[in-house]
Amino acid sequence: MVNDVNMENGEDLGIGSEIPFLQKILKFISIIMRVLFLNRLSFIISDLIWVILVVIIVSSTLRFYLDNIFFNIGIVIALFIFTGFAWGYLLIRFILPWFNRLLFGGHVFGKLGGLDRKSFFTALKCANAMKFEFKGKDLETIKEFNKLNSEITEEIFKTNYRKDLYKSDSIDPNDFESKWSKVWNEKILNIRTEGISYRDCLSEDKFASRTIPFTMAGSTTVIAPLVKTFQLIMIYLIFSLINGSIAVLAVIQVGVFLCFTLSIIWFINHSYQITDIALGGGYDLLPEEIKEKYSDRAKPFLGKTVIPKKIIVKNRYFSLMRNYQARHMAAAFVNSILILALVSIILIIGALCSPTNIGDMISWYEYFSIGVILLPFAFITGFYLTSMIIQNFKQFLAPIILGILTVVLPFAVNYLFTGHFEFIEIKNAVLSFISGLGVFLAAVIISLIGKGVEKEED
Repeated sequence: MVNDVNMENGEDLGIGSEIPFLQKILKFISIIMRVLFLNRLSFIISDLIWVILVVIIVSSTLRFYLDNIFFNIGIVIALFIFTGFAWGYLLIRFILPWFNRLLFGGHVFGKLGGLDRKSFFTALKCANAMKFEFKGKDLETIKEFNKLNSEITEEIFKTNYRKDLYKSDSIDPNDFESKWSKVWNEKILNIRTEGISYRDCLSEDKFASRTIPFTMAGSTTVIAPLVKTFQLIMIYLIFSLINGSIAVLAVIQVGVFLCFTLSIIWFINHSYQITDIALGGGYDLLPEEIKEKYSDRAKPFLGKTVIPKKIIVKNRYFSLMRNYQARHMAAAFVNSILILALVSIILIIGALCSPTNIGDMISWYEYFSIGVILLPFAFITGFYLTSMIIQNFKQFLAPIILGILTVVLPFAVNYLFTGHFEFIEIKNAVLSFISGLGVFLAAVIISLIGKGVEKEED
């Protein structure tokens, strides 16, 4: 089913289909994310707030020992300036490009551009693990869109090839066309991984390869600011834990809750994106000469969404996507590097301004730094585990219920016969529940992995 979101004659007659509950949830999340993070003004403001709060949290121990309000205000301002300008320059100019290249690789087509290697090959593998089915009329629309998409894709690389490698005006156009045809057909289209080539992905009946890169980018856009916000929450909890104002169990509980929240939002967002697909995504980002050349043919597809009749995904599809998303979550390491840099500066200031207390400060910041270093590992591990549980919720539901009943039923029966609880036994029962639940969950995970391998082999 193809929906045209543009109103006929610009009129809104108040006529519309029922909106699915999942779509309502995602729309609500999208509005919140757009207001808080996903526009230029809110992005700048949220970043400034994040930096200010980090500086205040990290410098709190130093300011406690210095105990001079004017000096403390000066320290916060100085650290904020360092973080906002010096670190911002280093981050944009050197750290992020290096980090992204380390995690995702360079452009898969070298000087001609294209996606980074990790994104490209993940998209190819996912396209091979997914199949869309459409109704008759919609299928014709999709085939026309795929054909246009392939032509535009070739035109983009062809333009880059001409600009970057053939800048001389003396080149014979016929010679250029023959050389380009060889590069396109023998090199670009023949790039492959795990039994699927780029040529296969650009065929008219392969719609998945057109939408997956936008699905990947869309999920990252939603998840990235949440990871940054959740990391700030956990940093504050680590600070509170070291100061003795919160228990370890509370920190773990909040961490697990945040990981579940992150995984749920990711799963809902991703599932919705592959079931309600906007055509023409990224068209506005094309070079003007290409947009002008294809404007008449592209116009019918702009502002339309496609709802597949059926989507078939192999067992490994969400595993591939989860692995890819986890790499983006590794950006939390960059934030940890910033915090460790602030700790180093703070300790230098502490050694100069309060040498008698530097031993206590080093001890406090040592524990704090360990927590900051471990935090990205905890987030990525938590994301893997919670997203796996959500994806296979039915398999995990039985052992969870069984574990809860194991703890609750003895106390319920005891209360019915005696009229009171034996609170002394609660601790042991909880520990038994956790141990038993761990065994059940481990068995389920092993079973799931086994089934996944069998399905892939089939």
